[in-house]
Amino acid sequence: MPPVPQNHATTGLTYFVWAVCGSTVVMYVLLSAVGAFEPSQIVELTIVVVAIAALLLAHEWRGMLRRRAALGGRVGRRAAR
Repeated sequence: MPPVPQNHATTGLTYFVWAVCGSTVVMYVLLSAVGAFEPSQIVELTIVVVAIAALLLAHEWRGMLRRRAALGGRVGRRAAR
């Protein structure tokens, strides 16, 4: 299946959505660490944040695999001397 072309507006919106997802996870961890709330008291929010974190991880993993495939498996490796 060929990739779907995207215009600059949808690409920018996509980056914004992923940035908001990442920021949400970071804020949740920060507020939880400083004791603003107990994760066990707000189970629904904890579940939502874990789901967002899983989606973000899957998105980044997929991007890494795409870059590796595009470069012939040479991403993150140093050239042999």
